[in-house]
Amino acid sequence: MLQARGDIDDTEFFIMGDWNFVKDKADRSPQHDDDLGVTNEMNKLKTSLDLLDGWRTSNPSSRSFTWEGTFGNERKKIFSRIDCIYTTRDTWEITNKYKTINCDFSDHDGVTVTVREASVAETGNGEVKLNRNIMRHPLFEKEADRLLYKLERKLNKYSWLEGRKQRPGKEAALQKLRDQYSPQVLWNKYKKDILEASTQVTQIQCKEITELRRRAEKEIKKAERDLRYCTPEREEEYRHTLSNQKKMMSNYNEEARNNRKFLMEAKWFKDTETMTKRWFGLNKP
Repeated sequence: MLQARGDIDDTEFFIMGDWNFVKDKADRSPQHDDDLGVTNEMNKLKTSLDLLDGWRTSNPSSRSFTWEGTFGNERKKIFSRIDCIYTTRDTWEITNKYKTINCDFSDHDGVTVTVREASVAETGNGEVKLNRNIMRHPLFEKEADRLLYKLERKLNKYSWLEGRKQRPGKEAALQKLRDQYSPQVLWNKYKKDILEASTQVTQIQCKEITELRRRAEKEIKKAERDLRYCTPEREEEYRHTLSNQKKMMSNYNEEARNNRKFLMEAKWFKDTETMTKRWFGLNKP
């Protein structure tokens, strides 16, 4: 995944993907050298284009794996870092934040990099939308029920008062009632309160997911570190531990991925959808 920020010159480029081999045996567990022919061809490509492995250059002594498999009749665990982002040395100078991220929808983990930093596009607020992903959250359901009950009581009171004042000679009282307790005003406030509740519960949910992710990432780092320094006899045990932690991370990521999808759609509308009749209509002021 490449997060491009700002313009990129023609001379700045990346080659990325699943390479199905590793140059350094330290990027495998159990460790072993890769096919010599493939390694030689890759060395030629790197030399001709002046390429380097961005993640490894940023993390010279770390171990992190992007693919998990099994081998042999005993189905022993194996790990490797075969998903890489290669870039030129000049381009590497303007990149940062190389990370390996868990992908719950794939049997590979992803590698991300940020290119430059850019200011946020200047646009209007866009269309306010309810976060559909939190509609089943217990806190949101409770608050939505409370707000709906409150609205219902006010509308019933308005109907009752209107019935009493809808008589000859009560025109002024009826107009005052409509000015103070207009159903349209009540509905508008209800919608604003629902959106506010959505925002608050979304923030709570994001904090919950972030905390779960942090704990899972900490356990994965510990498992990778244990695997790096353990004795050969215990490697298989630690590989199973790492595998279990990655599966837990995938479970946490499923809900987080849905939230990211919603936020991505909202960000696209806010930062990109700026040249349509609908956008100009929403942002005339």
